[in-house]
Amino acid sequence: MKIYSKNTWVDEILSGLQRYNILDNGGTLLNSNIQIVLSTAVTTPGTTADASHMNNLENGIDGLDTKVSGMEVHPATSKATPVDADEIGLLDSASSFAQVKLTWANLKATLKTYLDTLYTWATNTHAAPSKTTPASADEFGLLDSANSYSLAKLTYTNLKNDLKTVLASLTQPIKETSGPTLLTTGIIADGQFLQRSGSNLIGAMPIVGKVVNIFSGTSTYTPSTGARALYVECIGGGGAGGGAASGSSSSSIGGGGGSGGYSAVLLNTSLKGSYTVAVGLGGTAGAAGSAGNAGGDTSFDTGPSVCVAKGGSGGAVLAAGTTVVIQNGAAGGSLTGAIGTVMTPGANGGWGLRTSGTTGHAGDGGDAPIGGGTAQGASAAGAGGAGAVYGGGGGGGLSTSAAQVGGVGAAGMIRITEMF
Repeated sequence: MKIYSKNTWVDEILSGLQRYNILDNGGTLLNSNIQIVLSTAVTTPGTTADASHMNNLENGIDGLDTKVSGMEVHPATSKATPVDADEIGLLDSASSFAQVKLTWANLKATLKTYLDTLYTWATNTHAAPSKTTPASADEFGLLDSANSYSLAKLTYTNLKNDLKTVLASLTQPIKETSGPTLLTTGIIADGQFLQRSGSNLIGAMPIVGKVVNIFSGTSTYTPSTGARALYVECIGGGGAGGGAASGSSSSSIGGGGGSGGYSAVLLNTSLKGSYTVAVGLGGTAGAAGSAGNAGGDTSFDTGPSVCVAKGGSGGAVLAAGTTVVIQNGAAGGSLTGAIGTVMTPGANGGWGLRTSGTTGHAGDGGDAPIGGGTAQGASAAGAGGAGAVYGGGGGGGLSTSAAQVGGVGAAGMIRITEMF
């Protein structure tokens, strides 16, 4: 809205030289047709106060009034939905910022022309033919956020390299699959890889590349190059069977030795370069007529150990006699002191039975954790059988006169399944 109304100035034009009449205060003519001339010398000439100069002033004021008229916009009534004929005021930079108007229809048309340059590629992409297997030189269109979302292109090679970098940073390893589609379902548990299931990648145990068995002694185990996870299984040493005491006209039997316990653990983060491992020895037989000795513990890693399986106990001795008596077997490897995420105690040794002063059957050794190989207790005068499978307990001895020894327990073992 205009605040100032501009005037137009016009110069007066006289018919001749300027002449003046002199009147008194009452209006009576004292003198007529007189010319008045300035007699003082002019030091600095002034600007002529004519119509041209005054009109310049008017134009300047009017121009300022145009510039500030936008202040009237803020208190104006609001309109939520403009129509094409509505007008927007603006200052034209191409015309010294003179005030001009722009219709809503022209504003939309101008914006559409600009935005079409940004989004044409998306329309063209949708209408383009499909390609099942992209080549390395193929290109994807995208809007570059680092460059004001201008249109940019990304090659399939660069996309693969970027994905490879991202996947390499994950704590869960990824199994390679064919095809460009990477769809995941479900939850990936610790120690799992992704494997293909139809069109999806699902959590599964990693590829098993190598199984390492360690059967004796204390040694250093070094994982194979590239191993990402280790499944460690420990079996404690089996206890020896009990011996049989000597006696005249009487018999003695030994109880079976207990088998070693079983422990297992999955290691899938921060694998060490090497580990100290120790396999528990089988329990040794005591002297003739004495109880069997316990099997040794099996352990993986030190300070602290991450997997420990306890050795089985040695079998006891039943004193010589003639009555019917049962001799219980020894306990299997205990869970007390064992370490692992999966643990089972060892099997107890079998009980022996004396049926008379000359007959009986000694206790069998406890079954090994990985199954079978029961050491037989003596059913006639003699020593007990040795534990035959890793961690199995020894059988008890039987005596009808001279003392006998029990069977030795089997040594434990460590089995390491390496995963890549």
